[in-house]
Amino acid sequence: MATPAEQKDYKLPVVVLVGRANVGKSSLFNRMLEEKKALVSDIAGTTRTNNEGDSLWRGTYIHMIDTGGPDNKENEPFAKDIIAQAKAAISQADIILFVGDAEAVILPQEHELARQLHRVASKSKTPIILVANKCDNQKLEANTRDHEWLSLGLGNAQCVSASNGRGVGDLLELIYAQLKKQRKTPKGKRPTANAIPISVCLLGKPNVGKSSLFNKLIGEEKVIVSDIAHTTREPFDTELIYEQDNKKYQMTFVDTAGIRRKARVSGVLELAMPAGNATLADYRQKLITNWAQRGTDGVEAEDGAVMERERRPEDIAAERERKIALLCDVSGLKRWSGLNIADQNVIAQRWLNGKASVFAGGNDFCGSRLNR
Repeated sequence: MATPAEQKDYKLPVVVLVGRANVGKSSLFNRMLEEKKALVSDIAGTTRTNNEGDSLWRGTYIHMIDTGGPDNKENEPFAKDIIAQAKAAISQADIILFVGDAEAVILPQEHELARQLHRVASKSKTPIILVANKCDNQKLEANTRDHEWLSLGLGNAQCVSASNGRGVGDLLELIYAQLKKQRKTPKGKRPTANAIPISVCLLGKPNVGKSSLFNKLIGEEKVIVSDIAHTTREPFDTELIYEQDNKKYQMTFVDTAGIRRKARVSGVLELAMPAGNATLADYRQKLITNWAQRGTDGVEAEDGAVMERERRPEDIAAERERKIALLCDVSGLKRWSGLNIADQNVIAQRWLNGKASVFAGGNDFCGSRLNR
């Protein structure tokens, strides 16, 4: 896929979390990263696209990849994409964490997944660590020593509790010890020399093509794309190195879930109530807002009617002196091509209440105007 930039690669060891749906992979991922990067709920199939992030332990980093579970009705339309993403992650892995639920029995699909991982490990020599999540007490920990868990053929389970952090430090120590045996060295992260840092957050209504544009910009099918609204549920970020006019830029692009008015919120996940008084929609919105406020140098919005739950994204950008680029997929606008640049800018200013300072047009699906 053509792109005028290259992804930033810190060459860190890669640790991949796999397992069936709803065993707490994303909770463990968040715990090991020490930030709420992945969306978490009690509903199976919350995660679709792989989440990625870097875990800091003993002053050095490892790269973590959280994969989705396709084995549920919620993710049935995306099963092929989720499996493809999981396989791609496993092919990069230096260590695989097979995550199970200590509060539940081992299911047939977990035995099948264990067999598949055995075949992968036999070819690539990738170590597999069996992790029993939700081990909140010694009784649950003892249950992981029975025949049911041992029948997976992955040895004794490393017991952890993502909810309270129990055993997570021991798991990280085990991961680092295993990497040392493989001569895979966790490293520090250094910014590219003489590169100007820029962050760009893509905001917009559901199903307007943010994820398609994101994939084009980074040159990889990293985020699952479909015609179904709300396919993307959480922010995904990727760093790129871009050179122009003898200047080097380290750019972070962030794809976000679609946002809309509170009165229009619907669907099981959006209306589900996690711990506390906020809906998942509010939690997801908080993730998006945090990205928009995290020093974002550019915000791309596809529609002037897009609103935050409580504040408009263009108001946040104006308050923090950030720029907004109103991005349109002009292939679907019959009258747009007849407008000159001045008229296009007028429309952009009207849609964003006069706060838009930059305008860009293009077709995200064919990848035109990416340099611009």
